[in-house]
Amino acid sequence: MKVRNPVVHIFTAISPEKELDTLLVPYRLGFMFSGVVRILPQIFIKFDEAWNMKRPLYISDNLSKQPEGTLKKFHSSLNTFIRSTDRKYIFINPPSSTSCNFVSIAYHENRFYVCSSIKNFNMDNFCKLITLRALPDINPFLLSSASKYQYNYMIDDVKDVSFPLIYIKSAFNALSLFKGQAFILEDIFDPLRSSICNAGDLASYWVSCKMPSWLVNWVKSNVPPKAHFIVIDGYDGIIDAYVSFFREPLNSTIRITSNYSGEAFRIGLICDWESRKEEIIINID
Repeated sequence: MKVRNPVVHIFTAISPEKELDTLLVPYRLGFMFSGVVRILPQIFIKFDEAWNMKRPLYISDNLSKQPEGTLKKFHSSLNTFIRSTDRKYIFINPPSSTSCNFVSIAYHENRFYVCSSIKNFNMDNFCKLITLRALPDINPFLLSSASKYQYNYMIDDVKDVSFPLIYIKSAFNALSLFKGQAFILEDIFDPLRSSICNAGDLASYWVSCKMPSWLVNWVKSNVPPKAHFIVIDGYDGIIDAYVSFFREPLNSTIRITSNYSGEAFRIGLICDWESRKEEIIINID
């Protein structure tokens, strides 16, 4: 499977049935495609509190039919990469909060991806440290096929405004669909309309929060796997929007306005792209 220009993230591995795997390698580089997390072949190197380097661990991909063969090719390319004087790679921002000091290096379609939680990380110094001893063989390695993954992202760190803009525009378009044009032309939405038109101040509309229990239950009961959904919740002077593509878990809401004076409402839109069906649910409990 070839995916052109994937957006690579650092994912948190969640695998209760393989808890040891999760403890050994809690973070893994990959990307989401068609609602499924694709883990890349990679190496994970952890440092203890005294900055002693632990044994590097290899993680197979869940893209190829022969993950061990792909991992061997990665091992060979990694050796060349580490010893090169002209390393080219894409740095992936680490998790926003972690006590784990690590370096993860992955490879996909002739590109290296590097993620490190170490402050002021220096790739040249790291490679010098690695070359002091030979990289271990790939065996034993950890499989990726049995794990579940999630990732969190901080909107403040996003350099490409098209990423938050698509979420905000989707939320506002859904509100227009639900409540009509006259409603969204009210003055309380002027700041949001201006931000959308100018692609500015987008981060201010994000509020970090866990998915509320009513939303979790509604998604489980109504939203098919890999489907998109938007839920607009108007309450106590606030209108919030929950926007999810491919049923990804949410760690924030979009605060459309804090100056709403109308009646409470909670409306949802489900887009099941696999069956090409859309459904609007007027009253969500």
